[in-house]
Amino acid sequence: MTTKSDLLRAAKEGKASTEVAFRMISFREQLLRSFVIEHSDRWQRMIELIEKMPGWQPISTAPKDGTPILAFMPAYYQGKGGQHVVIWMDYSDRPGWYSHIVGVHEPTHWMPLPMPPIPDQGDQR
Repeated sequence: MTTKSDLLRAAKEGKASTEVAFRMISFREQLLRSFVIEHSDRWQRMIELIEKMPGWQPISTAPKDGTPILAFMPAYYQGKGGQHVVIWMDYSDRPGWYSHIVGVHEPTHWMPLPMPPIPDQGDQR
């Protein structure tokens, strides 16, 4: 049986025949298959998490209790859409969605912010 080393040596020396080339392709396919099988449970969990993530929701369903959210404004900057972290405020004469940069926004959609990362034990920042 030809080993991986034999196939690589033959390829480097320019002695790779069609048969050797096909064996190398077959070896790559076997590696890929084993990788996919070995990590399939991780891929499945990632897919499940992505499918469970809430997508953009109508702004009418957004919380108005002081919870920061990610909001989408279709005509935010030069007529192009943009996102901002905003919070609902109705303490003034002009209730609405406010960010730290600009006053009232008129978002059409929102989604919850992700949880912040858990700091490493060695992270001193």
